[in-house]
Amino acid sequence: MVGFKLAENKPCSGDIIRIDSKDTEQYFLLSLNTANLRFSYKGPYGEGGFNIDPPTGQTFCENKHTFALSRRGKKLNYTVDGGSRPKRDENRLDGLFSKMDKITIGRKGDKGFKGCITGVKVTRALYGGKPNTVEPIKAFVYDGKTDGFTASDVTENSKEKCGPEPEVPPIPTPRPVGGPVSPATGSPTTKDPEKQAEEDNQTAIIVVVVLILVLLLVVLAIVIYWYWARHKGEYHTHEDDEELKGADPFIDLTTPKTHGEETEKKKEWYI
Repeated sequence: MVGFKLAENKPCSGDIIRIDSKDTEQYFLLSLNTANLRFSYKGPYGEGGFNIDPPTGQTFCENKHTFALSRRGKKLNYTVDGGSRPKRDENRLDGLFSKMDKITIGRKGDKGFKGCITGVKVTRALYGGKPNTVEPIKAFVYDGKTDGFTASDVTENSKEKCGPEPEVPPIPTPRPVGGPVSPATGSPTTKDPEKQAEEDNQTAIIVVVVLILVLLLVVLAIVIYWYWARHKGEYHTHEDDEELKGADPFIDLTTPKTHGEETEKKKEWYI
């Protein structure tokens, strides 16, 4: 990730490299604070950080040093001068880090590291795509490229003062945790955390939409049942309305029919 060496008679402190996100205020920051390196960050769940001790019997204020770090979700691996350190879990980093927008190497003013910063490599690995590596110091100072770079306090003889770019040690890849077993290697496999988070968000949206549709169907069924039950067997009658009886003709089934003459009873004759 970065190589650095403090200049003579300069304070053993200052920001070495900072990476800012594009759409949020998230960042990664490596700084030197006398005896220790400090890795600070602002992740999806807030700010955090931890101190990094120099190799045994050494100090970061002398000689040339290298630091490399890899992140996959909340899991961090890092090396100091090529020596691997224990893996760390930083829960505040367990989420999406927006697309990288700006890399600041050192800093103009009192907070900046006073010395040589070389060997800067920043790699962003996209799920399903090739890793994209940026080497700003090599491009600007050693290769003379200026497009996309803004520099201050960088002299023409930086290469002579700082010497060749130090080789940044390879970064150990964090081991996958859980997940299905790969049939090819027999080892567990995991998806890229950014891709996994995106899929989780899509799944959550689908679940919410399905729940809303089910709720609407239940409400519709309740309304239909209520309407059907309320109007089942409904009819209107005027049997008990005395006013309508006096105004409208009706048939009284209890009164026998008459036609003005009494009907003669039928007689039966037996011969």
